[in-house]
Amino acid sequence: MRVGLLGGSFDPVHVGHLAMAELARDRAGFDQVWMVPAAHPPHKPGASLAGFHYRLDMLQLALAGHETLRPEPIESSLNPPSYTLQTVKALRERHPDHRFSLVMGSDTLHDFPNWHKSLELAEMLESIVVMPRPGSPVNHVDANRQDARIGTSTRVLADMPILEISSTWLRSAIASGRSVRFLIPRAVEQFIKEHGLYGYESGTPARGSG
Repeated sequence: MRVGLLGGSFDPVHVGHLAMAELARDRAGFDQVWMVPAAHPPHKPGASLAGFHYRLDMLQLALAGHETLRPEPIESSLNPPSYTLQTVKALRERHPDHRFSLVMGSDTLHDFPNWHKSLELAEMLESIVVMPRPGSPVNHVDANRQDARIGTSTRVLADMPILEISSTWLRSAIASGRSVRFLIPRAVEQFIKEHGLYGYESGTPARGSG
């Protein structure tokens, strides 16, 4: 099975994340895309995230009924910090018959050589699939240069719509009592209200331990 891995904090998951996963699955020909919530993201040390299991529950609600998209909770069982290298290693051990690729935004691609043991990580991947992001143009020339630097195939899906939605903005909007309808799945919006996440009730960001 060919699997695309889309990692992130998903704090909260929104329609931009979901569109990115589905478009990558369709255009890159993956059998499935697994959305991997970060347990202890190394680029956000000390960050106050909603509890891991809150974020996982929201992903499960958002992906309910979509057989080709699924949440992957593996990072909850790995030692911190949540380096992508150890995540992919663990997934390969559990699923030796699968071929894994990373799905990332063009803003992330430029920084990939600086990731923890990026060359070792690249050797474990079938490919890197790149989606356009606002303010971070990337083309096939950039991808070819990146191939030479990291030693894996980089595929740019340039004909993608750019959905400029920010989880940071959503958290602020929720805390301020503003509408986020149609920007996050309805079931996720209801979950946030029920659990008082992101300061929904008090106007002060609420962070659970999950």
